[in-house]
Amino acid sequence: MSFLIKVIEPDFLQELIIASLAFILPLEKRTHWMCRFIGVSLITLGFYSITNYFISINYPYESYFEELKKATTAMEYVKLTGLNYIVVLILPLLFCYLIFLFTTKLSFIDCLYGLSCTYVVQHIGFMLCANIFGEEFSDIKTIGLHYCFYIPIVFLIYWVFARYITIDGHYHISLRHSVISFVFIILMAMFLNMFFRTLQIKEPRVLFVVSAYDIFACIFILWLQGTQRKELELQYELMAEKQIFKKTEAQYLSSKENIDIINQKCHDLKHQIAALRDMPDERNRWDYINEIEAAVSMYDASIFTGNPALDTILTEKSLICEKNNFNFTCMADGSLLNRINAVDLYTLLGNALDNCIEACQRIKADITPAISITITKSGMYALIDIENTSDIIPDFEDELPKSVKGDSFNHGLGSKSIKSIVSKYNGTMQISATNSSYRLAIAIPIES
Repeated sequence: MSFLIKVIEPDFLQELIIASLAFILPLEKRTHWMCRFIGVSLITLGFYSITNYFISINYPYESYFEELKKATTAMEYVKLTGLNYIVVLILPLLFCYLIFLFTTKLSFIDCLYGLSCTYVVQHIGFMLCANIFGEEFSDIKTIGLHYCFYIPIVFLIYWVFARYITIDGHYHISLRHSVISFVFIILMAMFLNMFFRTLQIKEPRVLFVVSAYDIFACIFILWLQGTQRKELELQYELMAEKQIFKKTEAQYLSSKENIDIINQKCHDLKHQIAALRDMPDERNRWDYINEIEAAVSMYDASIFTGNPALDTILTEKSLICEKNNFNFTCMADGSLLNRINAVDLYTLLGNALDNCIEACQRIKADITPAISITITKSGMYALIDIENTSDIIPDFEDELPKSVKGDSFNHGLGSKSIKSIVSKYNGTMQISATNSSYRLAIAIPIES
């Protein structure tokens, strides 16, 4: 029985392995990840037990722990632990890191960050259990109580924290952030652990205060990681939006130039066709002329609203709709939007109409998709109303529709860009959807 207790009694590596599950579950995992997890865990536990056995030959546990109790300072504790401290701390962390590598599709940097968070959770669980049940495991009952309390703590942290810090199954952490987090967490946990050990015998009354400080410090670190995660998300979104604005500006200039060329060519072709009509009659000449004119008219779709940037946007999108056999209707007074920067306007309406086109392309029903845009004046506001045919009602988050594309981190930025530009010009926007249509309504003050 004593051998069985020795095998199953909780130690640092076992607690790390259990805690790692809280962070592995929400990550992108490899195939047969559970088999990998169990296999690597058993191998590391076996190797760790063998290493511990050989260390214990030179450093018998009974005399070793008796010596530790004599430590009154952190330096004395470090000197007494010696090689065993490396085995007890460094090897389990290395083994846990290997578990992340073999069970998930994370990079080396993300695995290091996952290990850091795992160590914090293990430390919280250990301190709570040590203060409630102690660290002596004399029978199966005390071991069972330890695990019954430790495991729910781990999955509580998974439920309230770990599943929210990933983006599409990854952490997307920089090398600098990952290394700093790991070093800070390791040093803090080592310091608090040594402080806890040196006070355990001599100052039992202070033990509770130190333990509470230790636990709250670890909880604060987890909270800090969550806060940094949100800041990182905002930084990524800001970088992505800046890239979108740069691409949009280049696209706008390119589209304007291309449409000007098309319009000029169409104008020249019309004159050539008109001259062709005045020529002597030939066989099938009129059929040939009409066919050319119909093909050319598709590209002679210039829209004039009184705003050159808006003309470019609407002409470009109308050509796309024509190509996809979508009905496109437009009634717009472009002069109402003259205060909006050309690139901002292209981003705003370009993203909105692109969303409409993508929604129409996804329609499977046997109907002709339609897109309409109206820009009118109401009091001191320019009202932009964009509506398209739709056969689904999207889910909403923060008043914006969730992306239906797979990569939620990189997609959905179009709607956020629209909202950002509307806010920039002190406007408001509202999105509504039914089983048959999707509508975006924007109101922007005419005067700044």
